[in-house]
Amino acid sequence: MEGENMEGIEQLIHQATDVLAPIETRQQAFGKIVSNFQNMAHGCAYAVLGDFHKAQDAAQEAFIEAWRSLDSLQEPKAFAGWLKRIVIRQCGQLTRRKALDTTPIEEALAVPSDQVDPYTEVERQEVKAIVHSAVKSLSEPERTATTLFYIDGYTQPEIANILEVPITTVNMRLHRARKHLKESLIQSEKGGTQNDLRHHRTVH
Repeated sequence: MEGENMEGIEQLIHQATDVLAPIETRQQAFGKIVSNFQNMAHGCAYAVLGDFHKAQDAAQEAFIEAWRSLDSLQEPKAFAGWLKRIVIRQCGQLTRRKALDTTPIEEALAVPSDQVDPYTEVERQEVKAIVHSAVKSLSEPERTATTLFYIDGYTQPEIANILEVPITTVNMRLHRARKHLKESLIQSEKGGTQNDLRHHRTVH
């Protein structure tokens, strides 16, 4: 895992659940756990929700729940999978809560940049929107593996540990995801070319 191997994580979990230790020591240990797993938590939440802001909220709530129930974790080595299940549960609760004030990713992508000319920025945002749409079209298992691998930078063995599946399953999901993304992007490119041709004929 990031920054700490699993042995280090196990030690941090023991420190965070040590009732004889000062609360500051326990909180510091859990803070290090959060640092190591925050990308994973956000990646899993984003794969489910498809919204960066909601994913941040779900990950934050998941860590709060994890802190409250950490002493119920009987096997520290299983922390990654245990946390993932909490994240998914929080995603479900957020989905049912419809009053959440968030900014959809489509709106976030539409924010103009002062660093480039307007035409370049429009083209960049169109590409981002196409890629985002393609990722959202993947199945949840493929989307989760893709997010963890390409966005959060986890290796296939780490993803296998997080998702509690064989590494062959992770590789298969990534392979299928790449294939589906390629097909989606090709279709988007063809659609854009056809629209350009129609526009050209209309103008002339």
